[in-house]
Amino acid sequence: MCIFCDIAKHTLDANIVYEDNLIIAFLDSNPINEGHILIVPKEHYLDVDEMPDEILSHLMIISKKIVSALKEI
Repeated sequence: MCIFCDIAKHTLDANIVYEDNLIIAFLDSNPINEGHILIVPKEHYLDVDEMPDEILSHLMIISKKIVSALKEI
């Protein structure tokens, strides 16, 4: 199991900023810059081309909403 799977299953602590049944978004523990957020699917995929289109499009829609929220802050 990977570290992202552990976070998605709540077996590893993270500063979660968004979560639903398909994806989870959390602050990076070693950020490149302030507000660096990682958004990952809850199900494990090795590469993005393995992700179902439904999850991939949902991830991008939520990504856009998170970026908008960060810009307001």
